[in-house]
Amino acid sequence: VVVTKSKVDGKIHTYIMYEHHIGLPVHQEIILALDCWEHAFMIDYGTKKADYLTAFLKNVNWDEVNKRFEGIRS
Repeated sequence: VVVTKSKVDGKIHTYIMYEHHIGLPVHQEIILALDCWEHAFMIDYGTKKADYLTAFLKNVNWDEVNKRFEGIRS
């Protein structure tokens, strides 16, 4: 999953990408990325994906995400 800011309309967009190297729409700047494939959480969380997502969101540096958002010109 990626959260982007569009260089065209200046809005926030979210995309689900099934491969990290294909499918990202053009004119997007990535603000935040989340890896939801099993390799990202199985060792620490087993099948408890919800716990992984909760931990991910608790550990996001939202000040940095805001800087990325503000630093991108539309």
